[in-house]
Amino acid sequence: MPGVDAGHTGSLAIRPDWKFMPNIADPTTPKIGVVTARLIIGGSDEGVLPLLLRLRTDQGLTPGLRVAALPDKGWAPMNHALIRFDKVFVPAEGLLGGTWAVMGAHGMASTVPVRARFHRAITTLGQGRLDLAGTSAAGARAGLAVTINYARQRRPGGRTLMAERGTVSRDLVSALAATYATSVLGWIRGIRASPRRVCCWPRWQWRRSVGSG
Repeated sequence: MPGVDAGHTGSLAIRPDWKFMPNIADPTTPKIGVVTARLIIGGSDEGVLPLLLRLRTDQGLTPGLRVAALPDKGWAPMNHALIRFDKVFVPAEGLLGGTWAVMGAHGMASTVPVRARFHRAITTLGQGRLDLAGTSAAGARAGLAVTINYARQRRPGGRTLMAERGTVSRDLVSALAATYATSVLGWIRGIRASPRRVCCWPRWQWRRSVGSG
């Protein structure tokens, strides 16, 4: 993990270190990234914090950056690379500490203990990943609702409804159970973030979209 030295000029300098796997190898694509680094001010460790850094512009890499492209991987078609920082300067306002960690004229002020700052910084990242999973679950609910409604109407050859066929109903019930379980996990995440949310949301949602009782 890179280290950051804070001087008295309102800027931060990232010390030399390699960081693995950012997708920055493409020389034609401008990039802005968030770098987590240990902040050192006057020899004092201020913890690991996120910094917003312009990595590449249409003019090339930010001074002090070196990039080494990693081999292509068929299963991960992204332009991954090794990236090295060597006295890369970041404006003091690039510190992504919200209201709990800010750079001032006399150094950094924070309301969070040093050892808890990294966890506080990545909490938003973890929540964002859960939110992405929640949107996927919402898409799965919508798709499953359409499939179930179609299966209730489709009668191939004028005979048995698709929904009444054993193999079809088995797959629909399995998909219903998996999608509902995933949705409940997303709902629990939402309750923890906003305790005042209505507690009966999952049941109401499924009655509306799938028609279950």
